[in-house]
Amino acid sequence: MKWRVSCVTYEPKLRPTMQCHVGLYFLSNSFFIKAAISFSILYFSRACVAQSTASCCISSLISAFLITALRSDIFLRFGDGEDLQI
Repeated sequence: MKWRVSCVTYEPKLRPTMQCHVGLYFLSNSFFIKAAISFSILYFSRACVAQSTASCCISSLISAFLITALRSDIFLRFGDGEDLQI
């Protein structure tokens, strides 16, 4: 175990060297940017599907409500519906 520690701490530098960290930093940033873009595109398409589904459901519910209200109004105006010719 002692030899591992000595290999790691052999002539340590106080600041990171440019050769080791700049390339990895650049690659990790570009990876995160590309990952964020792909996730945003993926979730944008899912959000569009969810929004259109919700819009269809809401319009269907509004239509059902209006049809029910219209039927109730017709029923109240014409009684039990025997006089109504459809």
